[in-house]
Amino acid sequence: MQEMLGGLLPVSRTTLAPFNLVAIVATLASVALAATFLGPRDRDSEPIADAEGPDALLAPEEAPRARPGLAGAVQGRRWVTATFGLLVVAYVAHWFHEHGARLDLNIVNWTFLAACLLLARSPVELAGALAPAGRIVVLVLLQYPIYGGIMGMMLDTGFAAQIAALAAQTGSAETLPLVAFLSAGVINFFIPSGGAQWAVQGPAFLEAAKTLGTDPALIVMAVAYGDQWTNLIHPFVAIPLLLLTGLPARKVLAYSFLLFLVAGVPLVAALFVASL
Repeated sequence: MQEMLGGLLPVSRTTLAPFNLVAIVATLASVALAATFLGPRDRDSEPIADAEGPDALLAPEEAPRARPGLAGAVQGRRWVTATFGLLVVAYVAHWFHEHGARLDLNIVNWTFLAACLLLARSPVELAGALAPAGRIVVLVLLQYPIYGGIMGMMLDTGFAAQIAALAAQTGSAETLPLVAFLSAGVINFFIPSGGAQWAVQGPAFLEAAKTLGTDPALIVMAVAYGDQWTNLIHPFVAIPLLLLTGLPARKVLAYSFLLFLVAGVPLVAALFVASL
């Protein structure tokens, strides 16, 4: 893949490229403006009596209670969580000392764990905060085997690669980034992993970009745009959103679909202008 890109692409041509920065600002502004008009009027709003929103998830009776005796004394002390938090901080500091300014998923998780331990006032409070979060996460975890199976079929059968190759053949030098963007949005429904999606789409579109003379940096950003674009209406992302808001799917997806349409306009415009 790196050979097809002609070496490593600097972030100045992708993430920090002027067209991408303008696209980010324009997308945020468009979505925020649209959201202000989508809010229900007071007379149209209705209470949701059977919703289990954040307040229900954070019910105090579900929080673990401190036990009497020595166990209770330890559970209610801040020094316990602070000690473990400092130990994790020491490990994170050692990591950066040994490896420099380099991140991977594990060190990010350790950093967040250290923050949780240091901010919690006691083990009991930490457990009480994690309990409702676990109820949200568990439904997302149940989706992983399902989407893992879908992704496996798309990859192993070569169907996703065929979709990408067919889409790549339909573009011209100017329209290839737009085709990559739209096909990425479609494939994202079947392969919600950005890395796996790029592995499927990248070779076909980079080869087409080399043939047509399209900037490969635009292809990279187009696939990233498409992947994030359809996340607005992706059921994999909607589950935790529904749990956090306590709203039925029909109410949330109706709004997110409109925002999905609005967000597509500045993204398409940015790719179109950048490819000229």
